[in-house]
Amino acid sequence: MNRAVFVAAASLVALAVPGIGVRADPVDSSAFAPLGEPLLVTRTVVRTLHDGKEIVARRSYLVSFAPDGDAFTVNGRLVASEITAPPALQAIAELERARPDSGTFPIALDRSGLARAGSVPASPSSANADAARAARALVAGADVAIADKREADAFIAEAAARGSAIPWPAELFSPAAADRHDRRSVALANDENGTVEVTHRITARLPNGAPAGFIREVVTEIGATRRVSREEWTILPRPTH
Repeated sequence: MNRAVFVAAASLVALAVPGIGVRADPVDSSAFAPLGEPLLVTRTVVRTLHDGKEIVARRSYLVSFAPDGDAFTVNGRLVASEITAPPALQAIAELERARPDSGTFPIALDRSGLARAGSVPASPSSANADAARAARALVAGADVAIADKREADAFIAEAAARGSAIPWPAELFSPAAADRHDRRSVALANDENGTVEVTHRITARLPNGAPAGFIREVVTEIGATRRVSREEWTILPRPTH
């Protein structure tokens, strides 16, 4: 298995490390209270390529909260999707923009607003897998540098899973959300070792105390290879015009 595949695998492993995806541990906080209106949630995923250029994928969802006993269910739908990429990867960008987003909703919250463990399905849809196969065929035939092909393949691996396999941050709607930092070692095949460093940072809050701005950065290091993936979230009341 080559290093590019290792890097792609480590990125997916990173999102399964405790503290990076849905958390199972309890949070001591006051009860979560929705604002009483739909929210526009925008998720921006930024991948830095080997030459410093970036692939930026931005998706927006309209979400609402429904009472479920003493907790809540988050329902939502995709309302906008855009992606920018270097010219050599525009075909990949178009496939990612058109990719259906399945498996994200509903999300079950506890009474503190924390996503319950296992509330987001953990298997990618067949549509995502079909899009990934088509994207890989385009990359294989594209007239781009080998390094760009490897970066594209790593991006495709994550994009194929992102629709339903990679969960939203557990504390995205919780007033208990706080800045935190995790660094873990990851053992890979062929005795290769790596590290995954994850930082969560709250940049703004809604009137109910839940995040209005949230950043999750994942730094994966395997040998001399270092890759950075960053997610930026904005959670705001739906615009009236």
